[in-house]
Amino acid sequence: MTEYHLLDAASLPPFLPFFSSEWQAGLRSGLLTAAGAVEDGVAVGAAAFQRIGADARLDYIAVSPDFQRQGIATGLLSYLRTVLPLLDCDTLWTDLVHELGPDSPGARLLASLGAQAEQGPAVISCPVSALLTSPMLSPLLEKEFPSVLPLRDVPLLCLRECQSLLHHTGITAAPLDWETFDPDLSFCGLNAQQEIDSCVCTLRQAQDISVEWIYAAPGRTKQLIFSVVALLQTARTQLPPDARFSAVLLHPRLNDLLVHLAGDAVTYRYATRWTWDLLADIEPE
Repeated sequence: MTEYHLLDAASLPPFLPFFSSEWQAGLRSGLLTAAGAVEDGVAVGAAAFQRIGADARLDYIAVSPDFQRQGIATGLLSYLRTVLPLLDCDTLWTDLVHELGPDSPGARLLASLGAQAEQGPAVISCPVSALLTSPMLSPLLEKEFPSVLPLRDVPLLCLRECQSLLHHTGITAAPLDWETFDPDLSFCGLNAQQEIDSCVCTLRQAQDISVEWIYAAPGRTKQLIFSVVALLQTARTQLPPDARFSAVLLHPRLNDLLVHLAGDAVTYRYATRWTWDLLADIEPE
């Protein structure tokens, strides 16, 4: 009988072979959480997800070749739907790129488990290498920007004040959860009053970078560029040459900025977002 468990530091090691080195780093750092499937004491499958506020985003799922087509992936997803509400998650979602199509095995599995499909927002992306060679950015890559700090070094008071400002002015619908971002690949620009006036907050997606939040106060676009440069300075030492820089396109200004920086290297795609309302699965007593 297959058993399913959330994994912690002690129980994770037998499941690490299911993940690439980049995924393993995310699991060890706590950015990702894993669930594992065990058959007769053997690790046979694993899934990784990330907490984003009250949501859980399913980032990866894999089953050992010897145990495929035996319901392991279905069991992992069913287990997550059961356990995530106990972790204060209201929604579980994942994206499939449109090239896979509605008849792909992954799409059929999600549909069979009751996930609702809708067209997700456009995702704009470009190779990190295109930004490193950008005529605007490349001259800045060897410079230092004392007013730009990695997220892990930004004083907690600055983060709280920025969070409050963005929320109360309506720029964000809910307070930002800074802990959801990669502390080493997210950067904030501070003004002379030690207030955050720009930031580019990211998550590492396997070998790529996903921009989760980007912001510049009025008149501080140049400072935002410096924050992007600081991100690239770190990324070129931590990510492979074929890594991609991507962002969900929620505002046309982000599109304009990335096109200005990377030119023809920019591409677009639409993902299909599959979502479960986890609270709908809970029957009232």
